[in-house]
Amino acid sequence: MTESVEQEDRLSVVLADLVVVAILTALTGVFVLVQPLNQTLLRPALALGFLLFVPGYVFTVALLPRGRRRGTENQTTDTSETILEYLVFSFGVSVSLSILGGLALGITTVGITSARLYSTLALLTVVCLPIAAFRRLAVPPEDRFHPRLLPVIRRSRSEFSTEQPTHVLVLNLAVVVTIIIAVVSVGAGFNGNNEADLTEFYVLSENEDGEFVATDYPSTMTRGSSEPFVLGIDNQEGESIEYTVVILFQQFETVDGSETLVSEVELQTIERTVENNETAELNVSVTPPTAGQNHRLTYLLYTEQPPSYPSTDNAYREVHIWVDIESQ
Repeated sequence: MTESVEQEDRLSVVLADLVVVAILTALTGVFVLVQPLNQTLLRPALALGFLLFVPGYVFTVALLPRGRRRGTENQTTDTSETILEYLVFSFGVSVSLSILGGLALGITTVGITSARLYSTLALLTVVCLPIAAFRRLAVPPEDRFHPRLLPVIRRSRSEFSTEQPTHVLVLNLAVVVTIIIAVVSVGAGFNGNNEADLTEFYVLSENEDGEFVATDYPSTMTRGSSEPFVLGIDNQEGESIEYTVVILFQQFETVDGSETLVSEVELQTIERTVENNETAELNVSVTPPTAGQNHRLTYLLYTEQPPSYPSTDNAYREVHIWVDIESQ
């Protein structure tokens, strides 16, 4: 075993990149989740670097712990090819995982926020880290993947030199432009998500199994009989908020093809303080006072005291359910 292999066999050297990844993951979490650090300029920089590299890199190392053989003393192989392949693959996997994580959160009742997207990808990273370390240590030292930046930098410079054929330069530039577009798109989505829908408001109904879900909303109710619902308030405003929920029972008529409000009754008013980065779920029961068709249960959310005449136009958030009310 050569001296360089003996040096690379030290645990601190073998797992150095994974330690850096773990530190970057933790540091990103601090600037994404902790107030007021999540309002600083470091937040988008760290978050973008994490989203576009870390999950994919750890996943790649766990999947492919071997590098290319460097050969014997009389035959060496340029390891920069392996490192470049790892970096490109890590970028592609990270973007894919970010998109899949966003889609998964988007179809759930909790919804997607930057904090939840980070938490999802950080959990995946934490799970993959020990797997990546174990698989790398199980590979003989001479066959392990060893990340070295200097060969990558040298090779990258040569890829864009004027000595390269024109079609190779065009292809390399196209790859760079594609990466830049992906970086800007993911970064805008991550930061834009933090700007909008800072409070999520949703309603859950009880299904046949007694579970509260965001589907199977009742289409009919009975006058005088209560129906249970759960109202969810997720606070991502950056501070504690005292919310007020107003529940309206409204009746509409169809006039000239459009729904016109003809009457409404205020059923309940609920106040609830929700801390930042927390979700409150309120159990409510709604009892329709009258029977008829084309009724709407409207839930209005306010961050201040509601006005004298609460409506969907002046509410901070609004959700509703259309129902027909049957007589007993």
